[in-house]
Amino acid sequence: MLDLDMREYKSVAETLAILPYDQIPFALSGALTDAAFEHRKEQIDEIWPANMAVRNKRFIGAALRVEKASKTTLSVSIYDRLGRASLQQHARGGIKKARGRLAIPSEQIKRTSKGVSKRQRPAALTGKNIRVTQSGIFRAHGGQLQRLYSFAPSAKIKQDFDFYPAFKSSMPALVHKFFPNRLRSAMRSARRRAVRGR
Repeated sequence: MLDLDMREYKSVAETLAILPYDQIPFALSGALTDAAFEHRKEQIDEIWPANMAVRNKRFIGAALRVEKASKTTLSVSIYDRLGRASLQQHARGGIKKARGRLAIPSEQIKRTSKGVSKRQRPAALTGKNIRVTQSGIFRAHGGQLQRLYSFAPSAKIKQDFDFYPAFKSSMPALVHKFFPNRLRSAMRSARRRAVRGR
């Protein structure tokens, strides 16, 4: 939730004597929308790469969309339109449930900065020394079975995507940044309507 004190914007208009208060929501809705698009870019270019192991650079840009503000609804949102990669759970933490079962890697599966390599993912593990059971995927080695993956119906996801803290800290400053231009635009629009009404 982003809290904005409307009295501050009313004071700006009244002090400058340039715009009726009832036009402030029009200017503010534009500033909110501008700020949301700017912050979406920050999430894509900076916050997501800093938090997550990025395998598909186009994914987050395709996922995040902006719901614009209006004069009657002074709110914006940045949402996941794809519903993939459990973005909400990465942003808040939670439990990921599988339609079938999840393959949870053991310490035998080495991770890099980009996550599990393609050749060590479950689908790539084939051969005579690989055993798949109800409980997981194993590799026969030295007369023993090494557990590579465990199967589970769900897994805990830690909060590792700083979406909400970044949104809360960035948006107020961005709204203030864009509000003057939107205010000038509202002034021009009001003048045009006044001229036509004469």
